[in-house]
Amino acid sequence: MQFIKGRQFSFVRPLEGPNVRNARANEFPFVVSIMRLKSGQYLQPENDHVCTGSLITLRDVATAAHCVVNEMKISIRIIIGSTDIRLGQRYYPFWWLTYDVWAHRKGIQPQVDFNDIVNIRLTAAVPNSIVPAEIPNIPNARLNRLQVIAVAWGILNGTHTNPFLKAANLQVISYRRSLEIIGSSYQPLDIIETPSLLTYMQPHVILSYGDSGGPLLYRHQLVGIHSGVCPKNQEVDNNHLINVHASMHYYRAFFLDVRYSGN
Repeated sequence: MQFIKGRQFSFVRPLEGPNVRNARANEFPFVVSIMRLKSGQYLQPENDHVCTGSLITLRDVATAAHCVVNEMKISIRIIIGSTDIRLGQRYYPFWWLTYDVWAHRKGIQPQVDFNDIVNIRLTAAVPNSIVPAEIPNIPNARLNRLQVIAVAWGILNGTHTNPFLKAANLQVISYRRSLEIIGSSYQPLDIIETPSLLTYMQPHVILSYGDSGGPLLYRHQLVGIHSGVCPKNQEVDNNHLINVHASMHYYRAFFLDVRYSGN
């Protein structure tokens, strides 16, 4: 997975660990694959998947901004409707709006320099049979120590996407607990920026490239969007890595405003 700090990335292994399982059919129908055409004219799902996202309305997808910023709409595809990345239906972006652009328009001063959050509006609505993920009004403090689920497709061996949607059990941890896990040899203040949710599980569950933008769920509600891992030093043992997610409680006003007011 990649964690953004000043648009710099670090890579670790794919979504893995004994707490990881295949998602059941229709368990997470709102989870989508975001693909970028990079293999020529024809879409090749196992090569072209770049990020995971979540439907939050029948036409809106919440995901990580770095998945689409600096990309052309014509190159992006949204695959919806199957846990097998090769079998979903193809949708197209009409427009997208990042949190930072929205905040600038609203005269809001962001807490951090780069907010890795974007709303993608589709050209067509998905079927009514697909129930979008709900964004609850739950403060981060109330999630501390609770069990949550991360859902995503990940990249295997740095090249090909695992074709089957995965789900992983995680626990939300406090910033203080994250310091204990990472250890004294690293300064996480240089990496972890609010507003974030931090998760950890032992045996370890590490999210990977391709899991970016994937949902963090509490009771099937969207509480976070995966951003990366901390620390970004590849030499750190997996037992000292934590997963970092953008807090949906902080960004809830953005998504609600975009939903009702449009671009």
